[in-house]
Amino acid sequence: MRPELAHVQALFGLFSGEDLTAGDARAQLCLRLCADCLAAVADRDTTAPAAAALENWQAAEAFYQLALIDEAAAPEAVTADGVRVTAAPAARRARALRDEKRRIARRLLGEEAFYFGRM
Repeated sequence: MRPELAHVQALFGLFSGEDLTAGDARAQLCLRLCADCLAAVADRDTTAPAAAALENWQAAEAFYQLALIDEAAAPEAVTADGVRVTAAPAARRARALRDEKRRIARRLLGEEAFYFGRM
């Protein structure tokens, strides 16, 4: 079984809250991020649980990339009438989600991380 784009897009919508059917530039960006992330693992033929884990991982990866784009385009803080409002770093939370989904997928695929270096 291979991971499917429709599943990645549906999961991305759940993670991000984005409406992928809107047809606007943002929805097109989100769809592109999902497709690009899935392309990294699309050739994997694996079990159904591992394919689902790959879909979760790639949806979380696309969400993380969207959060990075949003943070890059937004001001870090806004000040008005002496009140300073600072934006919460959404990319940090999106990265934590992505890292957890990646850990689960790698465990199901038998791909644990390796350390290359001196002990």
